Amino acid sequence: MESAGIPIRSTGYEHTVGQREKWTLKPDGSLGMVGLELVSPIMNATDGLEQIRKVAGVLATVAKVDDRCGIHVHHEVGRTPDRIA
Repeated sequence: MESAGIPIRSTGYEHTVGQREKWTLKPDGSLGMVGLELVSPIMNATDGLEQIRKVAGVLATVAKVDDRCGIHVHHEVGRTPDRIA
């Protein structure tokens, strides 16, 4: 990943929210003892899409993907004072 210009860190299992600088590679129990999860940092529009393209290109050469794998995305909708919990 780093040779493709993607900053990355590797951790044990954690549930850190809001990582802003690096992608995180960590164990994923739903994939068994050898499965890993790659979590992106918080991204914005064009730069984020470009990073995803780069990461997908790297993963296509080094990762095994099957029907247990997927991608999910969280979107923030603009906050207004009456919508902040």
